[in-house]
Amino acid sequence: MKWNLFYVCLLPAIFAGCASGPQQPQSVTSAANGDSLVLQVKAAYVGAVGWSELYHCNIQQVFKGSMPQDDILLFTGISYEFNDAFIKGNPSTLYTLGLYRYRPDPDPGYNTRPGFRDIQGRIWQLVYVR
Repeated sequence: MKWNLFYVCLLPAIFAGCASGPQQPQSVTSAANGDSLVLQVKAAYVGAVGWSELYHCNIQQVFKGSMPQDDILLFTGISYEFNDAFIKGNPSTLYTLGLYRYRPDPDPGYNTRPGFRDIQGRIWQLVYVR
């Protein structure tokens, strides 16, 4: 009797959920929404925070989007792709950062993604460093 209830009620619900296909995460938005930034910065290594490297970046120019502040603290995570660019440079190197807005903004205290939180509390996820 118990198994019949399982097969009649729960199994169809499980199959219905799987049949709808993969869902795109609600927390990621595309740059097509206009929430992207391209910044030219000078970066200085600050130190390691957990598994992430931290850089103080002075914004030299904004190529795309708008940025209401002159400096950011950039977390690069453990990505060789991001950290290698900074390691190979020197204090006078100008870097181009590509970022997009990460939504919805999680709690205001902690950013777990490579990127930074601006003074308005928005999280910008790092896409590339050139």
